[in-house]
Amino acid sequence: MTKALITVALKNDLNNLNKIYMKSQPKIIMVITLVLALGVGLFVNNRQKQIWVTDFNNQTEMGGIILKVTQEKNNNYRFEVIDTGPGIHTDAHDEIFAPFRQGRLGSDKGGTGLGLAISRKKVDLMGGELKVESELKKGSNFILTLPLPPSKSDVVYKSNSAKEVVRLAEGNHVSILVVDDVEENRAVLKNLLLDVGIDVIEAVNGQDGLEKYETHRPDLIFMDIRMPVMDGLEAIRILKENYSDEKLNIVVISASVLKHEKERYDKLGCSGVVLKPFLSEQVFAQVQDALDVEFEYEDIDSQLKSDTIDIDYSQINFSKDSIENIKKTLEIYNITQLEKGIRALHPNNQHEDAFIEEMKENLRAFDMDNINKALERLNNES
Repeated sequence: MTKALITVALKNDLNNLNKIYMKSQPKIIMVITLVLALGVGLFVNNRQKQIWVTDFNNQTEMGGIILKVTQEKNNNYRFEVIDTGPGIHTDAHDEIFAPFRQGRLGSDKGGTGLGLAISRKKVDLMGGELKVESELKKGSNFILTLPLPPSKSDVVYKSNSAKEVVRLAEGNHVSILVVDDVEENRAVLKNLLLDVGIDVIEAVNGQDGLEKYETHRPDLIFMDIRMPVMDGLEAIRILKENYSDEKLNIVVISASVLKHEKERYDKLGCSGVVLKPFLSEQVFAQVQDALDVEFEYEDIDSQLKSDTIDIDYSQINFSKDSIENIKKTLEIYNITQLEKGIRALHPNNQHEDAFIEEMKENLRAFDMDNINKALERLNNES
């Protein structure tokens, strides 16, 4: 069977991953170690992208997390998700990759115990390897190795991939109920929605969701399926029965959806399905399709192509404290605080404005070397 391949810029996907998880999981430290030219295109199939996001998602409650990406021989790329959590006993290393088997923390947090099993099967089919190195009380390192041949053509983005949703368009107001028993899942989705101006109500199971809907009457419901007390399917049936005269917009959230499951959700009148781990473009597409609302976008391409000036560093007079704060966060690769530090700079002339935009552009590209060079130049010439 022929694999369906797409061309991607690896740095773009890492950037999106950072945006999603940094806001919802502040303990995460993303150190992007790339021994490759990040601007090159790679042939990646959609399954591969889901696997490395899934592995990262599985680790987000294990304390601090480092994501490392390195290039090895013969176009193989090594993705390491390293946590500082409790670790996994060596006897359980194979067990966690077996279907319907979980470690203690996995069982406590819900889920089916299929994520790692499915991921390893996909990796095997694509000629890669997925393994874990871990000891109790010493954290864990999940290692994904994949063959990713370089693209022979330029990276071609979809028409909307160069645009990032920044807020609801003026005159649009949306409230959404998020129903999921896993707090971390709710946090990721909640922060994506709050960041663009959407009001969010949370519920921890189907029964709680029914009560919250009655109280708040949200415009849209994101409904998990597997939950204690009352599952999502039962909650959807009751909602449809009790509010048959209302237009209910319900989007199912699930780790995976088989064809017969999708057909069942369609028969229940659900608007669509969003897969976990969440991707922002999929979430906002479901909101837009269900509610016919408008968003405002930031056109990344136009920013990069906008007219620039030669920065005169002698005209830059930011406070020493603000620049020192940026330097400190750069040293420890704290991307969230680095972004906050750059945004906190307030320009008083065109040179300061150009400096800030250059810093933002380098941060989007994870180009820490250029950020450091700009700070050094500022220190020497201002």
